[in-house]
Amino acid sequence: HTDEQVVEPWNSNVLAIESTSTRVFVGGRFTGVQQGPTGATTSQPSLAAFDLDGNWISTFRPVIVGRVWDIALTPDNKLIIAGDFTSVNGVTNTRGLTALDPTTGAVIPGWKARVSRNAGTEWRVRTIDVRGAWIYAAGTFDRVMGGTATVPVAVTNAMSVSVANGSLGTWKPTPNGSVVDIAVTNDSTRVLMAGNFVSVGGNATHGYFGITSIANGAPTPGTGAWRPSDTARARYQQAVADLGDR
Repeated sequence: HTDEQVVEPWNSNVLAIESTSTRVFVGGRFTGVQQGPTGATTSQPSLAAFDLDGNWISTFRPVIVGRVWDIALTPDNKLIIAGDFTSVNGVTNTRGLTALDPTTGAVIPGWKARVSRNAGTEWRVRTIDVRGAWIYAAGTFDRVMGGTATVPVAVTNAMSVSVANGSLGTWKPTPNGSVVDIAVTNDSTRVLMAGNFVSVGGNATHGYFGITSIANGAPTPGTGAWRPSDTARARYQQAVADLGDR
C-alpha cells in the first residue's frame, strides 16, 4: 500500500461486494486475484468478477486506477462503481463514479458523473444506493460534472445523479464532513446518512446520523438528536439501514 492515503479500514483488501443471479462483483484495494488456494495470482486491481462458485471470470478485466469503495446495480443493468479512482479503462471523466457494462467491464458511453474536491486533497465517493431512476452518492467531495455538463457544479459531500446518464439530481444535502454510509428508506421518502459530520444544512440535530428528504436533501424536521451510548468514544457512525418502523 505504498503512497496510499490512510483511510479506514486501513488494511482491508475487500471494501464492497455486489451480486447478480450469475455473478459476484468484488471491489476494494486489492492488486490481484487467485484461482483457488494454490493457484497463481493474476494482476487485477480493485475490481473483479466471480461466478457463484467463486471462480474468477477472466473476461471481466476493467482497469481501475485507484480504489473501489462501493458497488451497485441499476434497474437497467448498469454496474455503478464508486471510490477514489482517477480513471477506468483510461476513459476521460471516469473519476470517482462511473457506470460499467457488468458483462464486459467496459465503460458505458454517454454516462458521466466525474467528482472532485477543490477544498482539499483527500476525496472519495464512499457510498452509493440506487432507487428507481436515481443513484444516491456520498463521501468526501465538493464538485461533480454529470451527464452532458462541461463545467463542474458545487455539491457538499452528497448528491443524486441520474441512472440514465449521470446528470445531477435534486437530492443535495450539505453534511459538513465525510459521509460513510447512506440508505434510501423503504418507502422512498428519505435518505439516511451516517458518518463523521456534525451537521446537515447547518442543523446540528442531524450530526453523525442524518435523516434527509429524498426530494432535496433537507434535514427532516422534528427529529431528535442522535445520542451515543458512550460519550467517551468517537461519535462518528459507520453504517445505517432502514427496517421499516426503525
